[in-house]
Amino acid sequence: MKRLVIITLLFSLGSALAEEGSFVDLRESTAPMLEKVREKSLEKVPGLIDSLPLARGYKNILGDPALDAVGKLNDQLGEALNEKLLAYEEKVQALISEELSFVPRDTGQDFFSSYVGVSGGRMVGPWDHDLDDHPYLRGHTAGGFLGFGHFFNSNVYIGSETFFNYMTGVYYPTKTFKYRNHYNFGLAVLPGYQVYHGFVYLRTGAVYGRVSRTVNPVDDYLFDVYRFGYQLGLGYNFYATRRWHMRLDYAYNGLSNVSIESPDDPEQKQEFTPASSLYTVGAVYYLNPLNMKAIQSPDFPLNRIYLGLYMDIPNHFQDDSKDQVPGVAVTEEESSALDGFLGGVEVGYMFQIGQTPWFVGGEAFANITDRDFEEANDRDMIWRNTFASGGSVLAGYRIKRSNILYLRTGASVATFEKEGNKEETMSKIGLQYGLGGETVVTKRFAFRLEYSRDRYADMSPADEHFTFAVNFYI
Repeated sequence: MKRLVIITLLFSLGSALAEEGSFVDLRESTAPMLEKVREKSLEKVPGLIDSLPLARGYKNILGDPALDAVGKLNDQLGEALNEKLLAYEEKVQALISEELSFVPRDTGQDFFSSYVGVSGGRMVGPWDHDLDDHPYLRGHTAGGFLGFGHFFNSNVYIGSETFFNYMTGVYYPTKTFKYRNHYNFGLAVLPGYQVYHGFVYLRTGAVYGRVSRTVNPVDDYLFDVYRFGYQLGLGYNFYATRRWHMRLDYAYNGLSNVSIESPDDPEQKQEFTPASSLYTVGAVYYLNPLNMKAIQSPDFPLNRIYLGLYMDIPNHFQDDSKDQVPGVAVTEEESSALDGFLGGVEVGYMFQIGQTPWFVGGEAFANITDRDFEEANDRDMIWRNTFASGGSVLAGYRIKRSNILYLRTGASVATFEKEGNKEETMSKIGLQYGLGGETVVTKRFAFRLEYSRDRYADMSPADEHFTFAVNFYI
């Protein structure tokens, strides 16, 4: 039957094409045969012509089940993802609740007490611009203080103290001219916040100090004067016993300008802006004792891995004064306000020695910076430190459960770029040492203050920094 239909259709087409105007009458000549094909098709596949097109039928047959399967899979993945997110959210909420449960809300202290203390440490800081050199004073400091503080049961601390600091900071490179900070004294206010067995505080106040510049042979810009100034800083005071406390303190002292005119030409003068940064460790004795039993705190998390971020509290301050000498330009270095940034990451582990409060640990670190150094044998050759990494050993003692005090020693490798030619680089090995203190603020988070010093081979000066870090104990 199928062959007969096809032969008949072809015959009709041939006859139509043979006639004159075949293309015009093609539809009319094939219409009867197409109708017969339609009738035969309806017998074999009922409703085929009147139904949807065949391609759409294939889509419905094959596509709908596939889409259903994809939809079910998507729903299953969405449900699984929601379950994971809910479980993760519950863990985060539990962790936050646990951490907040250890945040000190009331240390049980509400009393007023006078105190007295002594301190000692390092003094650094440039405070003047010279036509040929950029003086950077370095030395030691020792001093004492007397004050009073009020501990509130809301954990707020307010203190005030008078202080005196003797300093040996000098700049005397060529044995011809000498810059020196002699001593200063003043009054400071210390607002703070108690954190378990200690309190963090800010420092702000007024200072009065003696500074001098001497030259051999004598020039026109000598002075030995006293100047008023301001003091800014911060620190951490932690309790060693009910009356004895220890203190880690940073203070920046900026004195007012010293303007010196040349005796030969009053129009020629130089301005000096003395400044110093003091990094000290202090011992403090409070006349009234603390109620130590009222303080509930978590143990410092020894025997755990920790991760942290740290940043240097700027100690390389440079004043923005200018040498008031006609025809002499101020260099870019002299007009800068801060001699370099330093910040980085650290990872380490502290191992408690038995059940004692002593511990030892190891720490790896890496930082970025942009501080300038001179070659020890060529002071005109300037190199900029851009990156450093290394490792240190930490050894220390846990004080009153929530505080630690430690020493650091280690080594680092630093990358330097030559001033004016960043393509020329070199690496130097440096020795690192310092000391610091750390206190927990929650069960896993801790704050750290540290003074450290890096000395690189054949580079000057040594890099001294006072860093603040936030560590998380896993």
